[in-house]
Amino acid sequence: MNNIARFFTIYWCIYFPTCIAYNEFSSMDELMTGILVIYTFAMKKVYSTNKRPWKEFNFFLGLLTFYIVYSLLFGVNVPESVFYDLMQQVRPWSVIYCTWILNPQFTEKQKKWMRGTMLLTVISFIFYHPELGTGGEYRSAPFGQLAICTSMAWYLFSDKSKKNMIIAAIIAVVGLMGMKFKYYGQFGAWMFMLFYLKKKFDLKSMKIVWQIAILIFVVILLGWERFNTYYVEGMDNEALARPMINKATWQILWDYFPFGAGFGSFATAAAAVYYSPLWAKYHLSGLWGLNFGGSVGFHCDSFFGWFAEIGFFGVFFFVTFWKRRLQEINKIIDDRYYKVAIMSFFCMFIEWFGDQSFFSGKGMGYLMLLGLCLNVNYNQNIIDDDEEENDDDGSPIKKRKKGLIHLGHNFRAKLPKRFY
Repeated sequence: MNNIARFFTIYWCIYFPTCIAYNEFSSMDELMTGILVIYTFAMKKVYSTNKRPWKEFNFFLGLLTFYIVYSLLFGVNVPESVFYDLMQQVRPWSVIYCTWILNPQFTEKQKKWMRGTMLLTVISFIFYHPELGTGGEYRSAPFGQLAICTSMAWYLFSDKSKKNMIIAAIIAVVGLMGMKFKYYGQFGAWMFMLFYLKKKFDLKSMKIVWQIAILIFVVILLGWERFNTYYVEGMDNEALARPMINKATWQILWDYFPFGAGFGSFATAAAAVYYSPLWAKYHLSGLWGLNFGGSVGFHCDSFFGWFAEIGFFGVFFFVTFWKRRLQEINKIIDDRYYKVAIMSFFCMFIEWFGDQSFFSGKGMGYLMLLGLCLNVNYNQNIIDDDEEENDDDGSPIKKRKKGLIHLGHNFRAKLPKRFY
């Protein structure tokens, strides 16, 4: 257990500077994803890990294998594009499953290291990019993602107090310097979560429904300029890459029913580097940013364009995956973990309307935070079992289990001394 927490602390402290802030390190996010997957399989039999996600994770790996074979046999692009795309496709799902399975139990010292590393990375980014907040053309997406993840981590890994809530809010305010429209929506939602949300979203309550409606309205209003460009008026502008990709995606879904065009075929970096014939087939190769040039350009600027690769069959499992995650989030008892889990999903949801950060190293932060939050009830149940005592009448009790350290409280694990 201690080894897992130590590994994840080091992993966390390396990830945020190299994969979000200073992601000039080539293939660093792919390397870190591979390390996380290998380590998860190596720790498979460790008792402190969460065994429940393994069945679903194995199903995902089987589904991924199916699409690899399908893409190689029936796909529209060269085999190189399939394996290039595979490195992107495996990342987000593996990160959330592996974090969920590993179930790291951090000490207070480790939490301080993680908070400190993230905060230092935010500060160094500001000094490294003095053009932030000047009203220029910089508009840094990585800075916004770094700031919101740091804010959520500070809130999650600190004592529950008004002071730490305000510090988390200040960190989020600093993220506004990135001047990214989608961050405005994320910022508004996070402030709502921090200071206004008092209990879980309950769709049976009209008050909660109105709160959600107001929240969605505020988010759309804050990011209306880009939302309108890409999804409203922009859908009639045949010179804009992203709206035209979204239009073509709907057509490809039906033309390649039900499994899609396969990996590396459309709206991904692989489809740009190994230029897919679908760009010309759907009259997109002449658009600026989508023409052949050996670079990514605007080819992967639309997250929903990726649906064309997996078809209705893959979209069904995509929706099922997030439906199940939302159901599990709604069961979280600790309000801090509930807020961070909901916000992590909400950040990804907004990112889906912006670009494909979900598939890049920049999106891993949201997924790791969500994976940590999914374990909070599991850990608390083990603690409750461990602290259960005999009834006064001497009735039998459940078999005592080995205790774990609950992520949000200062419980000491009741383990044999050799584990300390």
